[in-house]
Amino acid sequence: MAVTTSAVQHYGPLRLVRDVFHISGFLLLDAWGRVRQIGLNQDAPLAPVLLSPFQTLVAPAHVAIYLAKT
Repeated sequence: MAVTTSAVQHYGPLRLVRDVFHISGFLLLDAWGRVRQIGLNQDAPLAPVLLSPFQTLVAPAHVAIYLAKT
């Protein structure tokens, strides 16, 4: 993820947990309990910056990530 976005490549573990992993949003699960969609809060400052890297990260699992009004 860090190589695709310079905005967070200098973040250490503490800042990743505090700022990146606390972006609010919601999950949509399928009938078997697997994550199929992730909606990131479009008002979170880092959500637009991280959208593309997150999409690349979860693409093999066929999970859709998008910005949403939460």
